Amino acid sequence: MNSIELLENDRLTKQDDIDSFKTLKERNILGQYATPPSLAKEIAIYASSLINGNKVNFLEPAIGSGSFFSAILKTFGVKKINTAKGFEIDKGYAGIAISNWSRYGLDVKLQDFTLAQPKQNERYNLLITNPPYSRHHHLDITHKHKLKEIIRSITGFNVSGLTSLYCYFIYCAHQWLDIDGISIWLVPSDFMDINYGIMLKKYLTENVKLIRIHRFNPEDLQFADALVSSCIIVFQNKKPDKDTSVMFTSGGSLMVPHKTQTISLDQLSPTRKWSHFSNNISFIVRKDNDILLSDIFDIRRGIATGDNDYFILTEDVVSSLNIRPTYLTPLLPSPRYLKCEIVNGDHSGYPILKQRLFIINTNESLDAIKIDCPGLYNYLISGEAKNINNKYMPSRRHPWYKQEKRQPALYLCTYMGRSSANKEAFRFVWNKSKAIATNTYLMLYPKEQLNKYIVDDLKKQEIIFNELNKLVHRELKSECRTYGGGLHKIEPKELGNVRANHLLKSIDLKWSGKETQLTIC
Repeated sequence: MNSIELLENDRLTKQDDIDSFKTLKERNILGQYATPPSLAKEIAIYASSLINGNKVNFLEPAIGSGSFFSAILKTFGVKKINTAKGFEIDKGYAGIAISNWSRYGLDVKLQDFTLAQPKQNERYNLLITNPPYSRHHHLDITHKHKLKEIIRSITGFNVSGLTSLYCYFIYCAHQWLDIDGISIWLVPSDFMDINYGIMLKKYLTENVKLIRIHRFNPEDLQFADALVSSCIIVFQNKKPDKDTSVMFTSGGSLMVPHKTQTISLDQLSPTRKWSHFSNNISFIVRKDNDILLSDIFDIRRGIATGDNDYFILTEDVVSSLNIRPTYLTPLLPSPRYLKCEIVNGDHSGYPILKQRLFIINTNESLDAIKIDCPGLYNYLISGEAKNINNKYMPSRRHPWYKQEKRQPALYLCTYMGRSSANKEAFRFVWNKSKAIATNTYLMLYPKEQLNKYIVDDLKKQEIIFNELNKLVHRELKSECRTYGGGLHKIEPKELGNVRANHLLKSIDLKWSGKETQLTIC
């Protein structure tokens, strides 16, 4: 075992010692997830294929304990490294990097990279990093405003306040890169699908030459302690030309991916989702005359109570407290416990389910409730004793036990789920009851013209329900967001972007875009 390998083993031992004194929550706030040595080595090997034998001026904006520098040493060899600099704000990690790697020329700065400025003519031809994954709400407001100004001065971009820290690192690194320099980033893949990622995709398609994006299988977490789907972005510091094409790979490893496709730059619109290109689904090209679900449905998230354990009551609890129906609204159980896809209602509209749930929902004052329904009154008083009324959402309602306004929805779609070989991530529910739902569902209300056509026709309602479920495999996957561990989520706007042409065709309705009307064929 050579000296570099000995130092690498020592690095891992020291890093584990430091990590043992930090809680997972602390590391999550700081976005600290150490790069596995095997992945660092694979990225270094890939980088060597892009450098073409040139001497390396190496930059690591989030050096940690030096995982990537160790991999660079083993891959390129000491003599190929001309200069090397790393930045780190954690004294413990920086101490390891200094102790183990300074003897090989690594200059470690105990400094926030996003606030650092390169010296005149200080440029690097190879950057490899795993930047902090901190979400925007973990960033100090003052720091966030300062970062936004820095990014504006470097790139001219006005980035969203919802931008995660790793994006700021990418923008800030631009001023450190040599012309034609290679930049490799191990980052979350969420930027490909969400709004704050639009600016990063703009940067990758207009400011640099994007070479490749490799997305790991969302079910194969790269970090054992982080539920995040990761990808590797590779680009060169040069303007793209009109013939530029980008390699999208996914699954397997960086060197041996399961899927590879080449996409021309003109297909990579920053406003469109890019996960299509790395998922095992075809990219869906939209036409101007496409009808979307948002054209024919109002789509809203289910209610957020602020404390489900308190506000949601079982039928047994309702009975024991002797709560009158006027103070309650029937509620569907969460998708995990709803085993059927069609929910029928009894003569009162209550769902016919094995376990029925109700949610406290009334405008009546406590004084009126005290007289009319003592059991509920005592329950609400006990809630105030537990400070339920002072929680974020209840405190913004008047009275605090009155829920958001929601009518029963004819159709619902689960908000999140995990897919497997024999199970889809999402499913639709046909709700024939008067029950509403929490925010684990998206609620679909037919718009006026569609509603008039199907409101009294169960057969047409059934056809629509069946057509909605046909959307699940391909169309919904093209719009949803994918997270680590195979978790998928879809927001109301994303569900609204799903095409509905065939749905209307199935019930012989024709859409006239100009009049925004539905007409019988």
